[in-house]
Amino acid sequence: MELPVFLNGTLLDVIGPARAWGDFKFVPARIELIGNGYSTECYFLDHPAATAQKPDLAQLVAHRMDAIWVAARILAEFGVDPMVQDVEKTAISLGFAAVSTSSSVPSATLFYCEDYYLRTGLVFGNAELAAAVKNDIAHAFWSLLLKDADNTADFEGRIYHSGAGVWLHFGCRGGVFEYREEHAE
Repeated sequence: MELPVFLNGTLLDVIGPARAWGDFKFVPARIELIGNGYSTECYFLDHPAATAQKPDLAQLVAHRMDAIWVAARILAEFGVDPMVQDVEKTAISLGFAAVSTSSSVPSATLFYCEDYYLRTGLVFGNAELAAAVKNDIAHAFWSLLLKDADNTADFEGRIYHSGAGVWLHFGCRGGVFEYREEHAE
């Protein structure tokens, strides 16, 4: 089997099982993207089916807190914990390789699934990637997570919101999403 060419960074280590959807296999991994100062794009809330789900997921999307569901789905689908600890404004950050299954020359596009105050999107780094490639990866990745939207794993997390001076506590327990704020002292 020929190893894929990595288009926008370096794969450091595979940390979970691959899952296929559409023209891609998604592999959770430790990665390094090309460049720095990345921006988040391809947000979950922009996926056409994001709000067509059960009411509690639609409510999370409407309140821009979809990272709670995304974390629970990543844990259930890949068996990998996407949570980061003690990072202001960010609850989840997990690298993936999107290995194309439709081209004759194997290639993989690396990206992070991250949030900013619980609003989740994908980060591809500073490499010149076509918007269509990013959109295809995002559509397949979000569709993979949505295919079994009710299959969630339990977890707890928190992030600090410095502007408001509050801790945001959130998680999933038995398929029920939780969120509360606690003023810092």
